[in-house]
Amino acid sequence: MDYFLNRPTGPPTDYVAPNWPSLHGWLIGPASDEDLSDALWFQGDILSFTLIWTLIAFSVMYGLAGCWAYVVFYRSRLGLVLLFAFIGIGLFAGSTSGAVIGVLLSGIYNAGYFGMATWLPLAWALVQVLILVISSDADLSLNNL
Repeated sequence: MDYFLNRPTGPPTDYVAPNWPSLHGWLIGPASDEDLSDALWFQGDILSFTLIWTLIAFSVMYGLAGCWAYVVFYRSRLGLVLLFAFIGIGLFAGSTSGAVIGVLLSGIYNAGYFGMATWLPLAWALVQVLILVISSDADLSLNNL
């Protein structure tokens, strides 16, 4: 508890948002309190980092699925339509999911006056992709009830 008594809350007075992706020092965090420029403090910064990483992750996953659909339906025009449909759906799903998770994360971190490490939005984007992959194999038939 003594750690929080002597620590200032909120961002430093000379805070400047780090450039994207700013993943250096991702494992151990900032070396000292003067090195807090690798932390995200404001809602807009947390939201933009989470949204960008989620869009990239979802675009890769939906793009791979779209490429597979293109290969399967190569002889017909449906393959190219499916490729662009998968990419469009991935961008839409990534933007909505990234925005919701970004707002939730920024609310949680701002409520506690904590700075968020810049690698956490990447981790949350990967968690969202893993949930997407796991839920894609759901058995939705009513015969198993």
